[in-house]
Amino acid sequence: MVPGFIMQKKYSFVFFYFFLLFLLGLTLNVSPAASQSENKLIDINWSFSAAPIFQSESDLDRGGKFSLNHYQVRWAATKSVSDSTRLGFSIGYDYLDFDFSGTIAFSGTEPWREVHRISFALPVYYRADEDWQLFITPSINFSGESDADFSESLRYGVVATATYRFSPDFSFGAGLGIFQGLEETNVFPFLAVYWKIGEKWLMANPFSAGPIGPAGLEVTYSPSDLWELGGGGAFRSSRFRLDNDGSAPDGIGESSGLPVWIRITRKFSRQYKLDFYGGVLLNGELRIEDRSGRKLGSDDFDPAAFMAVNISARF
Repeated sequence: MVPGFIMQKKYSFVFFYFFLLFLLGLTLNVSPAASQSENKLIDINWSFSAAPIFQSESDLDRGGKFSLNHYQVRWAATKSVSDSTRLGFSIGYDYLDFDFSGTIAFSGTEPWREVHRISFALPVYYRADEDWQLFITPSINFSGESDADFSESLRYGVVATATYRFSPDFSFGAGLGIFQGLEETNVFPFLAVYWKIGEKWLMANPFSAGPIGPAGLEVTYSPSDLWELGGGGAFRSSRFRLDNDGSAPDGIGESSGLPVWIRITRKFSRQYKLDFYGGVLLNGELRIEDRSGRKLGSDDFDPAAFMAVNISARF
């Protein structure tokens, strides 16, 4: 049975909007031969992706329920500045529409509703030699409700990763992310893995833009040049500033959990592809804090099914 939240008409327009953006991206590459010739001269790689993500209604442990509809757009470019260094720029926008009903844990009111996130990043890729690679990505983002204070909704930080290639089929390394803002300093280490297990199997971090986000770990099977099947998991946490009209004026909201997913990818060419995701968000928690970051309340929620369609282009 198709979940009811997918059938709501108001989301049809949003999905169509993303589809139009995708078509706009295609028009930038109407003439592949001309575009490839031009890219050889300036050596700039462009990428674009858009995805609607639907999370089904889930019961809160202390009473009530909620669902989430999440829409995202990503655009990025990278350029070689030397034989060993590439510089990049990326911008992303996320719109998260939470729908609460009957909540008890948050003073009986909706803790938040519509959240916007705008992010900017300046990745640097450096190859020290044939085997060592270093990735450094400083970034800044705004994350808050529609009327949240802009300066209080900023978060900035850096992610650094070093990897070593032991063979053409296996690279391994480690990374560290440090982020400051929204009354919190967050430091998290992670492993970077690229392991081509066989001719058709790959284990790697899904660093590319998409519904499941960066990091985590995914195993991919490629039965042909046109199809990919994948499955993986990760930890996700999203913090954002609240407006001054709710139960926690100028406070902080947070949603976290462990998404586990399967993916089916259809490649139409080396440049365009379509990803279908389905999965479950486990160990989910909603948390609310005051404007200084002191916890006011939290509630766990039952496993929530989610699905997404990601359309992307690279040229």
